[in-house]
Amino acid sequence: MTKKCPNCGRNVASDAEFCPGCGKKKPNDATTGQKVGCFIAIIVLILAGLNSLCSKCSPGSAPQQQQATQSSNSVQTQSSGGTELPDPEQPFDSINTVRPEIVSTVGNTSRNRLLQNSDLSQLSYREIKLIRNYIYACYDRPFNVDWIRTYFLQHMDGYQGNGLSNPELTEIESNNIVFIQEYERSNNIPVINN
Repeated sequence: MTKKCPNCGRNVASDAEFCPGCGKKKPNDATTGQKVGCFIAIIVLILAGLNSLCSKCSPGSAPQQQQATQSSNSVQTQSSGGTELPDPEQPFDSINTVRPEIVSTVGNTSRNRLLQNSDLSQLSYREIKLIRNYIYACYDRPFNVDWIRTYFLQHMDGYQGNGLSNPELTEIESNNIVFIQEYERSNNIPVINN
């Protein structure tokens, strides 16, 4: 079986690597660029599928986050524009400040990689406690502490608190919960029940 050389038009045996007429390398049916493009498309589709599987753990919609105000349980909520630093116009309360964007970002991170001290060092006590419980909230775990339950009902799409009290966690999630608990103990972070 033969094919025409795209360069000179001469018939070339299908198993030949070079055209005997012009010496050009015979192109494969799929060029390297096409193969790379297909590979990238497959990776994008896989990542999109994984993202949709964890849509339950995505941060709330922007309008929900903008509606967050200081609630009766004295949790201060402020937008940080995606940074870990408090808004200089708002007083940063190292105990009560809660920035939903930070909680969801670090909470999602805690499900995928091991946390370090630097991930928690700029956070308030309540944010640290919420990040520890974020992992459980992704499994729809019910919470007995009102302010934690209320936070996830308001800020996590799909959270209803109807899941198992002790869901099966991944190794990374389990290690991060232990890490955060040890961080809380070593930094004398008190229990906050209201």
